[in-house]
Amino acid sequence: RCLVIVALPGVRPDRVELEAVPGALVVRALRPAPIDGETRAIRHLEIPYGRFERRIALPPGLHELEGHEFTDGCLYVALAKRGERT
Repeated sequence: RCLVIVALPGVRPDRVELEAVPGALVVRALRPAPIDGETRAIRHLEIPYGRFERRIALPPGLHELEGHEFTDGCLYVALAKRGERT
């Protein structure tokens, strides 16, 4: 079994897509900008906003999603090797 933790501050759980592909876990999400249309300039952003995708390398073997949980801005994803589901 494999556990992956992804920090996703500012992302709503319904805006996250997960996919287990050979050799990786793909996380796609949308983080909306925290500003309205009337803001004229932003001096500095620590977190990128908009649509993004991350590919997280997994140990050798084929994995499938076993479950996931979103808590306090972090996504916890449990993966199992194919055929070893608990």
